[in-house]
Amino acid sequence: IVEMRLSDLKVNDEVYVKGYHYLSDTDMSLVIGGLLGDGSIKHLRRPKCKEKSNKCSFRVVHGHKQDDYCRWKYEKMSPAFFRPNAFKIGKRYSDFESKMTEEIEWLSKYKEKSAIRFADDELISKINLISLAIWYLDDGTYSGSHAKWGKGKSTIYCTKLDIESKKKIAQKIFELTGATFTVSERRLTASGHNSWKFQS
Repeated sequence: IVEMRLSDLKVNDEVYVKGYHYLSDTDMSLVIGGLLGDGSIKHLRRPKCKEKSNKCSFRVVHGHKQDDYCRWKYEKMSPAFFRPNAFKIGKRYSDFESKMTEEIEWLSKYKEKSAIRFADDELISKINLISLAIWYLDDGTYSGSHAKWGKGKSTIYCTKLDIESKKKIAQKIFELTGATFTVSERRLTASGHNSWKFQS
């Protein structure tokens, strides 16, 4: 790296600039869980520029029945990742949005119109118990007859996610929890003892 004057730069020269790192490992796990669930990744808008910025923010929105859950997620993340008073309760929902950072830009390709569409090996390798728990809390249900299923039924809804990605994520869940999930067009489901393993 060579330091030089701005006037000496030529078109297509690479320029290194100072960057900021806001996210801890736990923050990244929570963001990935939110990406799989109800969170969204938003690019910084550049007026009169066709190219997207490489800076993105992470936003979470929940209805008022989940105000406490939304606040809990916000409080679990590093204060450095957010501007002061980022958590807000409005007339129709509660929400928070992070600062713009390049650290989460790589996640923006997975989601389209608020739904996750695919999961490649890079994303799946980053899924851990924290991100899995957030995804389940966002998009999961626990139900079923104990008489029929033994220990109930755990379901994660992911209607837009392609089947191959669902299969890979089901394998990742098995590696993390020992629970086997069946894959269908709209969901991932674990019943009986597998549900118990997953909940544990």
